[in-house]
Amino acid sequence: MTRYITLLFLLLFPVFILGTTIHDQLAKIDTLYDTRDQDNHIKESLVLIDSSKDYIQNKRHDYELLWRYARSASRTPDYLVASKKEKLAILAKGVTLGKQAIELYPKKTDGHYWYAISLGREAELKGILQSLSSIKPIQETMKIILELDPNYHRAHFVLSRLYRKAPKVISIGDPKKSLKHIDIALSMDPTESMYLLEKARVLVKLKKKSKARSFLREFLNMPYNPKYFKDQVERDKADAKILLDKIS
Repeated sequence: MTRYITLLFLLLFPVFILGTTIHDQLAKIDTLYDTRDQDNHIKESLVLIDSSKDYIQNKRHDYELLWRYARSASRTPDYLVASKKEKLAILAKGVTLGKQAIELYPKKTDGHYWYAISLGREAELKGILQSLSSIKPIQETMKIILELDPNYHRAHFVLSRLYRKAPKVISIGDPKKSLKHIDIALSMDPTESMYLLEKARVLVKLKKKSKARSFLREFLNMPYNPKYFKDQVERDKADAKILLDKIS
C-alpha cells in the first residue's frame, strides 16, 4: 500500500520530487532565448516551453509560458534552420498562443507585444501583400500597449515599421507617421541599433537621402554597447552598410 501511494505521488507531483519549479524552467528558457544566435538554441527554447506544461500550477505560470513561446517563435525567421513551411507553422502557433496569453492577462504588455511580433514576422515571411489583414491588428495592439504603458518605446518602433512598410494607397502606409514614431522611440532609447537603422530607412522613404547618409555613417561609427544583443547589432550594422552603399 505504501509503495502504491509513493508511486501515485510521483506521478501526480513530479515537479516537487525532482526539485524543479516553473521558475527554473523559465530561467532556462530565457537563457536559451538570450543566446538564440547559438546553434539550435531557439529550437531548444521552443521544445522546452512545450515540455514545461507539467510545471504549471496557476494561470500566471501558463501566461509566462504562452508569451515566451510567441517570443521565441518570432525569432525563427532569423535563427531557426528550417523550411519556410515549418517556420510559418511555428509562427502561426506563436500567434495563437500569444492571443491566449492576452486572454489570460489583458492588462499585461508581454502577451500583447509578442503576439503582434509573431503576427508581423509571419506577415513578412508570407509577403506583405499576402498579409494585409495582419496590419490593422498589429496597429491596434501597439496602441493598446501604449495605453497600458506610455513608455513602452518598442511599440513606437513597431508602429514606425508598420507605417513605413504598409502600402500607402490600399493600407495605412504613411512615412510621416513612421518618422514621428521612430523619433519617439529614439528619444527613449537613442542608441538602440534597430531604432537607428529604422530611422535611416524612414529618411530614405521620405527621399531625404543626404540626412540618411549622415545618420547611417554616425550609426556605423558608434561603439558596441554591451547592454544590447550583439548579434542583432551586427545584423543592423551590416544592413546599414548595405543601405549606405545603395544610396551613396
